[in-house]
Amino acid sequence: MPSFAKIKSVNKTARNSGAVGKNAIVPRIVEKLAGVKDKILDFGSGPKAIHTQSLRAKGLNVIAHEIGENRNLEIHDQNALRRKYDVVFGSNVVNVQPDMEMFVWTIRKMQKAVRKAGILIVNLPTSPNKLGITRIRISKELRLYFSRVNVVCRNGTWVFVATRGILYLNLSSILGGDVNYIEGFDVN
Repeated sequence: MPSFAKIKSVNKTARNSGAVGKNAIVPRIVEKLAGVKDKILDFGSGPKAIHTQSLRAKGLNVIAHEIGENRNLEIHDQNALRRKYDVVFGSNVVNVQPDMEMFVWTIRKMQKAVRKAGILIVNLPTSPNKLGITRIRISKELRLYFSRVNVVCRNGTWVFVATRGILYLNLSSILGGDVNYIEGFDVN
C-alpha cells in the first residue's frame, strides 16, 4: 500500500471541470465498449465520481473506487477491489502518480480487477503528467498483464485499451475517426 503522503499527493489532482463528464474521452470509450450487463469499475473516480454518475445515467452498471481523503462512503465502494469487472477504467489516473512505484502499484491494482476476458482503459493527457511517464512506458507495463494493447492519440491525449483475449478494436471508429495516431500490440 502506498504511503499516506503519496495518496494525498494523488488526491490533490482530482478535478471537477475540464476533461470531465462529456468532455472526457475515456468514459466515451467505456460507453461504446460496455454493455448494460457488464460490471464496470471507475478506478480513481475522484471525490464526486462524475464519470460514474454520467455512465450510470446512461444505464451502465458502474462502481466508483477512490483512495485516501477523496473517498466518500456514500459514493465510493470500499470493497470494489475485491471483485472482478468486465471493464475497468481510469480517467486521468496514471498521469498523476508521483513516482514509478505508485504508477506500477496503480496499474497492478487495476489489472487485478479485470476479468479474464475483460478490458482495461486508461489515458495519458498532456497535462498533468507528474511523473513524466511516456506512452511507451505505459504500453510496456500493460503488456505485462494483457495480450493486446491498443493505443490511440486524439488531440494530444493517449488512450490505452488493453485486453486479455483476442479483441480487435477499431478505436478510430469508436472515436468518430478523429485520431492522430493508432497502434496495436499483440503479446506472444
